[in-house]
Amino acid sequence: MNELAKKAGISQPGLRSACFKGTNPTDSTLNKLSHVLGRPALELYNLAHEGRLEATLQDEACLSNARDALVREIFETAAELGLSAPKNKPPKNTIKEALLTLGFCSNS
Repeated sequence: MNELAKKAGISQPGLRSACFKGTNPTDSTLNKLSHVLGRPALELYNLAHEGRLEATLQDEACLSNARDALVREIFETAAELGLSAPKNKPPKNTIKEALLTLGFCSNS
């Protein structure tokens, strides 16, 4: 754990707390870890905040804010990776694959 913390440029207690369920690691910590681990920042964000989106979506008043935050996170991550938005709307199959990769699942 010491070695990973050093490579990521974060403290060992910071890394340890980021690993505990129910904690709220900062975006900066997740970005640093994603670079060291070679994983997309959005993947680590999803792991760190697993279950929070579902709880938020239960409250209709928060739905719009949650959707805006999710879209903003997608575009911020794309910008961090040097990616730009597609010129044309992607096919439904591509969108479906992306949603499943992000952890979306069927309600039925």
